[in-house]
Amino acid sequence: MPLFNVTIDNAIVLNVPINGRTFLCFDSSRAGSKGLWSGDNPLFFITNNFLMQLSIGALLTRFLMFLMQPLHQTSFVPQVLAGLLIGPSGLSRDENFKQHLFTLKSVYPTETLGVFGVMVYLFVIGLKMDVGIIKRCGKRAWIIGVATFILPLLLTIPLAYILAVSFTLEHSLESSLLFVAILESSNSFHVICCLLADLNLLNSELGYLATSSSMISGLLSMVLLNIGFTVKQTMGSGLEAWILTIVSSLALMFVIVLVLRPIVLWMIRESPEGKPVKEWYLTWIMIAVLVSAFLSELFGQHLLFGPMIFGLAIPDGPPIGSALTDELDWFATELFLPLFYLILGGKMNVRLVDMKTALMVELLSVVALIGKMVGTIVPSLLCKMSFQESFILALILGSLGFLDIQFFSRAVQLQFISGTCFTVMTISSMLLTAVISPLLRYLYNPSKRYISYKKRTIQHNKRNTELRVAVCVYDQENVPTMINLLQASNPTLVSPVMVYVLHLIELVGRTAPMFITHQSGNKLPARSELIINTFRIYEQQNKEVISLRSYTSISPLNTIHDDVCTLGLNRRTSLIIIPFHVQWNVDGTIQSTNHRSVNVNILNNAPCSIAILIDRGNLSGSVLATYRSFTRVCMIFLGGPDDREALSYATRMCDQSNLHLTLFRITEAQCDIQPSKRQELEQKRDDEMVDEFKENHADCERITYREEAVNNGVGTVRAIRMVEENFELILVGRRHEADSPLLMGLTEWSEYPELGLVGDMLASADCASPVSVLVVQQHICVTDHLPESPRPQRRIAQEVEDMP
Repeated sequence: MPLFNVTIDNAIVLNVPINGRTFLCFDSSRAGSKGLWSGDNPLFFITNNFLMQLSIGALLTRFLMFLMQPLHQTSFVPQVLAGLLIGPSGLSRDENFKQHLFTLKSVYPTETLGVFGVMVYLFVIGLKMDVGIIKRCGKRAWIIGVATFILPLLLTIPLAYILAVSFTLEHSLESSLLFVAILESSNSFHVICCLLADLNLLNSELGYLATSSSMISGLLSMVLLNIGFTVKQTMGSGLEAWILTIVSSLALMFVIVLVLRPIVLWMIRESPEGKPVKEWYLTWIMIAVLVSAFLSELFGQHLLFGPMIFGLAIPDGPPIGSALTDELDWFATELFLPLFYLILGGKMNVRLVDMKTALMVELLSVVALIGKMVGTIVPSLLCKMSFQESFILALILGSLGFLDIQFFSRAVQLQFISGTCFTVMTISSMLLTAVISPLLRYLYNPSKRYISYKKRTIQHNKRNTELRVAVCVYDQENVPTMINLLQASNPTLVSPVMVYVLHLIELVGRTAPMFITHQSGNKLPARSELIINTFRIYEQQNKEVISLRSYTSISPLNTIHDDVCTLGLNRRTSLIIIPFHVQWNVDGTIQSTNHRSVNVNILNNAPCSIAILIDRGNLSGSVLATYRSFTRVCMIFLGGPDDREALSYATRMCDQSNLHLTLFRITEAQCDIQPSKRQELEQKRDDEMVDEFKENHADCERITYREEAVNNGVGTVRAIRMVEENFELILVGRRHEADSPLLMGLTEWSEYPELGLVGDMLASADCASPVSVLVVQQHICVTDHLPESPRPQRRIAQEVEDMP
């Protein structure tokens, strides 16, 4: 081949007869331009070109994500699609576009930074993964995980061999089929967790099973592929090279696990809870990541090997894991991951794919999917799961994503598979995920499990039987008032109280959620220790009338309500109590937490009655304040099922010897409008319950009944303001008739619609009294043919979404 020069975008391409390679030469003295006004074209310089590619990748990915939101697609689909649109299959078909935005001399710097970004991202993936899940996996997860790994291989490997010997194929395609079969049969824990998180299914029953099963099948796949890659890399170098590569790789793993991990554990012990991690800790860990990447390349592995193992070795969650995730996650996910897919798109050219290659690869992909689904469905059915749940689980475990594409890309580099096979496999993975995501959302709704055909309320709980209550706690400040309320619930030998304490913690720095059952004698997590021990002390002091079970849920805030509702459903509770998201400090200032959406989701899905506790009474400033029962309690009764439920709870309280209860009923002074039959029936039920309460407690001096007639909402506010300062706890119902004259004019001033109008008024800044408030919502089962007060959850959820 003659030597000649071709000048492209200020670079010289030299075709030289050295192994048929092409060399790119350009002036490296100037990486950046002097500016547009100095006559330079900024796009001809590497720095500017790279920044333009980075910007286009991030913007296009975000734009496609926005467009695909109504289709319920995961982030993987728009990311791959963005790469395809920019690459030779899309806009780069135009040579003008390609030469200006994706110049030849920018290829290697861009790919280098892209690989660096992937290295950081894989380290973060390792940080978020909890290998300890394998220890906690049950028999069912192990069976499904192993079957999902083995069966696709048993189907695709023989099929690849049959296709290779039955058809006349090009050598590149024939040699690729076996590795296509293995790669398509692989599984990834991180991909499954990301899919479940995007679909808000992490905390569902199937979500927990899918994460456990995918951890097993994913690790088996990773071991198999890494062994294959190592063997391929050392082929032709002799047995000695292969042995040295394996031994040095194992040595690197041992150094990470036996040297670096103990150092990180020491850093964790030296980091006080609740305080930021020292900056130099994070710096040394990142240096160790870079060194592990260098040693991986030195020992014959890919540079991603060491950082991934190091990430797995660091304990997930706070303080170190979450601190590193906070520092690196956005940087890697939002900037460099789109760049990786942009580079990926540049290697995919749909026009070069022939029909035979597409058909062969697609056939193996479909058979691999069938193998995964059969390997999931059959064991699931044998484990007594329904066919629908088994099918949904199979769809989840059949999904592909980033890590799978990374393995495909690695296989191309090692010439396991051809570039055309890689193109078909990547597009096939994208299309599969694009179909599975909306299908899963359509087929599986975890909230349907919480629909009850039996009333699970305090009102319908038999007298002199055990009362089951689930208590949710976000932090230590919630504990004293919760215990005060439990003590006021009048636990007795005849009617004891069974308490299920659930500490809710936001998932940070890890991928998979955790639901921990705390057994007596077992070590408690540091963040839950003080909370759980305080409740246990309370149980010991009242062991004859109080029984306690404690749990911790570590989950994303948008799905943590599933754990609350599942606990209430499985334990057959009559009431779930949750803290209000606003806290009042000693100096009168208000502190709002980010738990508002959690409370709204629980209200929308609770399988029993639910109460929101507004704590304005514990202003001592100490989270370890000695608990005491409420002694002055008021129940404000306007009417409706929620008020009747609150009155039922108050009735239980009033049997306590040291408690003084006032039933304050607010009625309508005059009514010119003829009530409907439903309203008449509701009024009758209210009157019967109030009359029964008055009759049963007529001779009790601790019980007071007071009634006041008002004309409108202003009269209701005035009446409540007159009595609120006299009590420590006020009980109110959440939902009332929207057109009730008693609440006329109050809707426009509602700040917290999840509390209802009366609860919102008592929680407002205008209420200066340090009185705690319990807002009660009665459970409605599907057999309730009477259309009670409309449940405005949809409206509430929409309003809360737009509020801070």
